[in-house]
Amino acid sequence: MNTNDTSPNQSLQSPTLSQQLVYIYDTIFCPDEQLDEKHRRRRLYLFAFFVPFGLMVLVYCSIGARPLIGPSSVLVLDMNGQYVYFFENLRNIVFGGNSLLYSWSRSLGGEFLGMYAYYLASPLSWLVLLFPSAMIIDALWLMLVIKTGICGLTMSTFLKKIYPSKTLNTVLFSTLYAFCAYNLAYMSNIMWLDAVMLLPLLVRGVERLLSDRKYIMFTSMLALIIISNYYIGFMVCIFVALYFVYYHIARGRIAGTHSENERNFFVKSLARIGVFSVIAVAISAVIILPAYYSLQFGKVGFGNSYYKPMTLHNFLDVISKLFFGHIDTIRPIGLPFIYSGMITLLTIPLFFASSKVKIREKLGAGFILLMFIVSMSIPAVDILWHGGQSPNWLNYRYSFIFSFLLIVFAYRGFNCLHQTNFKALPITGGVLGVLLILIRFQNYGERHGYVWHFNFNYNILLVYVSLFIVAVLIALLYFYRRSLSDSEQNSDENTVISKLTLAKKRASTVCLVLAVLFEAYTAGVLQNAALAMDVGYSSRASYVDFIHTAKPSVEYVRQRDDGFYRMEKTFYRMSNDNMALNMHGVSGSTSTLNLKTLTFLRRMGYRAISYISWYYGGNPVNDSLLGIKYIIDDERQLSSEFYNLIYKDKMNERFVFENPHALSLAFAADENILSMNPSIYNNSFEFMNALLSAAVGRDSDVFSLCEMTLADEKREIMYPINDDHDHEHEHTDENSDHCCSEHYQRTYIVNGTGDFVYMYIPEYSEQNVKIFINGVRSELNFSPDVASNINAVGRFEAGEKYEITMCVDKCPYPFDKNADFFYTFDYATFQTVMNELSKNQLEITSGFSESRIAGRVNIPEERPVLFTSIPYDENWQIYVDGEKQTQSILAVDALTALELSPGEHEIMFEYRPKELMVGAGISLTGLAVFAGIIVLEKKKKIQKEVANALSKSFVYMKGKTTYP
Repeated sequence: MNTNDTSPNQSLQSPTLSQQLVYIYDTIFCPDEQLDEKHRRRRLYLFAFFVPFGLMVLVYCSIGARPLIGPSSVLVLDMNGQYVYFFENLRNIVFGGNSLLYSWSRSLGGEFLGMYAYYLASPLSWLVLLFPSAMIIDALWLMLVIKTGICGLTMSTFLKKIYPSKTLNTVLFSTLYAFCAYNLAYMSNIMWLDAVMLLPLLVRGVERLLSDRKYIMFTSMLALIIISNYYIGFMVCIFVALYFVYYHIARGRIAGTHSENERNFFVKSLARIGVFSVIAVAISAVIILPAYYSLQFGKVGFGNSYYKPMTLHNFLDVISKLFFGHIDTIRPIGLPFIYSGMITLLTIPLFFASSKVKIREKLGAGFILLMFIVSMSIPAVDILWHGGQSPNWLNYRYSFIFSFLLIVFAYRGFNCLHQTNFKALPITGGVLGVLLILIRFQNYGERHGYVWHFNFNYNILLVYVSLFIVAVLIALLYFYRRSLSDSEQNSDENTVISKLTLAKKRASTVCLVLAVLFEAYTAGVLQNAALAMDVGYSSRASYVDFIHTAKPSVEYVRQRDDGFYRMEKTFYRMSNDNMALNMHGVSGSTSTLNLKTLTFLRRMGYRAISYISWYYGGNPVNDSLLGIKYIIDDERQLSSEFYNLIYKDKMNERFVFENPHALSLAFAADENILSMNPSIYNNSFEFMNALLSAAVGRDSDVFSLCEMTLADEKREIMYPINDDHDHEHEHTDENSDHCCSEHYQRTYIVNGTGDFVYMYIPEYSEQNVKIFINGVRSELNFSPDVASNINAVGRFEAGEKYEITMCVDKCPYPFDKNADFFYTFDYATFQTVMNELSKNQLEITSGFSESRIAGRVNIPEERPVLFTSIPYDENWQIYVDGEKQTQSILAVDALTALELSPGEHEIMFEYRPKELMVGAGISLTGLAVFAGIIVLEKKKKIQKEVANALSKSFVYMKGKTTYP
């Protein structure tokens, strides 16, 4: 064998690490001019999507929100309390037979289309169907990082088409858009991100509509934004109007030398954008009309609207939000989230300083930026953006548009870096430094200490960090700009100098890219850390384990009873647990609230405040009237006197009770129930007495006021009342078994009668209340967050006296000395009444669904009203013996009732939202008009092309023809 011979494999040498790095760099940073258009575009879009996608993955992994294994999760604020449950219900609609039209899992029951339009209408929402229920958190995680990537992708598309530049420039600024502060702070409201994703495409559509009369992109994108979330879509429509004005200021169209031509173009383009905006809104009507109907249930009047022509905040407060790390709270006192990267602040002045940019473009940019600054400074203008209502947390929900504009103008300034005098950058840095120093001397961190609670002033620290970032970026931009100049001068020389110049260019480019991306990543981590400290992230286990421990009991009930009933539980993770567990109940929380239903639940003794209701305050009377047949308990607190224990889940420590007196969804009642005025009753006990009496047709009070006397009142304040103490004092042990002398105390002597005693706490009690019975701390602990109007105290033996001390931790004492706090429950009378009502209740037949319920009922002469626990909604179509009833009746200012003739009747309730039908018709009409315009235009284009072809053919044939 010849030892000098080598095999082919041996002749191939593995590339060194440095060679591999150079290859990767050349692939990524290969000059655009060395690639054809197809590969250049493909590389741009891949980078524009995967760079922000990857950065967001790193951010979530850094805070522990890793898919499948992460201890943390993406569940924060509304994502934690609402979205995850609504997405679970969306899965139940597809896989569990629930209805998209109506849901019984929200606060007694209510329409679901409005909730879908507000929370779930994004096309990406359906990604949850690809995941099992146990992985719903991972589905949301993936949805968020995908939406982040899409934000970068759409922004890169806009920048490339409208303002072409190098791939590197486009990817850098599209990533900044994806990582703007709005995205990072408001990801808990995932439905708002679709507008951020689609805004660049919409603006590109506006540009094409105005410049080239191309209308397809504008119309489709505007319709899609409105459909995805009509609320943010409303704000985007305002922006379209502003951008139209900006366009005509910045560019316009001068067809000739006369100004009249431009005026004509303005009028025609205004008509064009108006027509296609109307078409887009018409296409969206299938979402808009059901959403509008949903808002009429109480959302329109919810919130605090105020119109005051005054400055909303200090101008420096807004300026500070442009700098790195100057995050804010998402609570009602929060400022706008407008940070868009420090390089944006440095390069946007280059846009205004560049001679390459026309004066009118600078004027247009100044105009539209000023409009947003005014909007964020004057409350009256700010509220107009929000549809006339002040936001309930999460302020300035349109601020992503401001970030979009900042980044676009900064991107253009960055592209002018090589042609602009570099002195503009140090000057800009100096101005930013002065602003930061002013912020420092304004004691910004001290005045806004509601975000962080460190031993040092975090906000002041960030002033110095921002100064450092400004200095670093100016240096990097200087070297990057110089490398570009040197590269142009030595581009044709294959010398050591040219190679060294190329190496410097690569090094400066890499450093600049890494600096900008690292800043974006760090900003993402800081913002999520701020959210954790401001409102708190929930762990993965807090959701998964809760659902896992509650589901066995729910499944047991479902297998035991396949009828229609309501079911509740005495423990909570969040008020929307019923959505995930697929339970029909009285709990719920949604911005698309039904105010009448919530008010009714509060009058019935349940806890219902603002837009939230809980199953706190349940007792045999309200549970039975509302058909709550099963209750799941975690500490076996329910009295076995009134509820029957039917199941024990020992592993998860859950107990299932059955309410033997629970009525059906509807029952026959006396006509007096129609004339009840719920507002005249002082408390829930009086209201329930009146409701039972009206239903049965005679006085049937089951609650009676206890005999009690006021023993004493103690008021000792051991601390000064001033703003520093906020009228409170601190306790070393809130769970102590004695009443602190610094509390307000009131003691009552209650005479026992042998009956069960319930306690009433006024709904306006916004403080913690401790209860002591005969000197022993009771487990009853009323707090502002979970307090109910009614709580079960226990049975007081006849002839015994009970000393009950109420202890509150704030002053002044809010309760009236003569308030009726304690009531006894007459169970015997209650049984008699319920036995009578149950004889004439609706027997629901099988085959029911959430939007269709049928059954039969026997109506006696003495009770001609079919009273239901269905929240009143005009879209419920009611059929009696096959004939549609023209009008249902609003009873007790919340529920549905119907007058019927005596005898047996077949009843069917069917939910048919007419707004959906009308909206679908308008949407189809809008689509037909849109399609017709497209077809007509295509037809005209074809006819024109045919005419041109025939003309050319005729000229050609004429030239070939000879005559004798």
